[in-house]
Amino acid sequence: LVTMVVLLLLLYAQPWFIPFHTKAELHNWQARSDNYEAPLFFFFTTWMMVDTAVVYSAGHLFRESAWRNRPLQLVACGICTPVVLLVLTEHTVFNCAFKVNCDQATYLRIHTAFINNFLFPYERIGGTEWFGPAQSTTYPPSFRFLVLFVLGMGSVVHHLVYRYV
Repeated sequence: LVTMVVLLLLLYAQPWFIPFHTKAELHNWQARSDNYEAPLFFFFTTWMMVDTAVVYSAGHLFRESAWRNRPLQLVACGICTPVVLLVLTEHTVFNCAFKVNCDQATYLRIHTAFINNFLFPYERIGGTEWFGPAQSTTYPPSFRFLVLFVLGMGSVVHHLVYRYV
């Protein structure tokens, strides 16, 4: 939780940050997700779920260490790699499908994109409306690396606390 608070405080301190305000109904998730805060919560929860799985895999004699547990490594890398790609890339169909580092022009184009049909077969994202506070909700590169650094440090602290406290 401290990691998320640090991420939010860093976000709020950015000069380009525009706070999220909406009057959209709670069920209208698309109108509530084009902002700067939602991607941080997505990065944090995904990263920490994987981190928690790795931390709690240590322990009893029948468990291998995380360094030797190949299935655990494979799953952790398989989940974290797309998250890191979402953090580092911008204005792609993949980014806009997850509403991360997206801009209005790309978002409006993804309505007919393959990734939309693949990831969301029962609903459609993209199309006619952009709900963001600006033309883009893309983080600057320096902030993206800061996000990865804070997530990494949060993982290090998590592992150390679990092991020694």
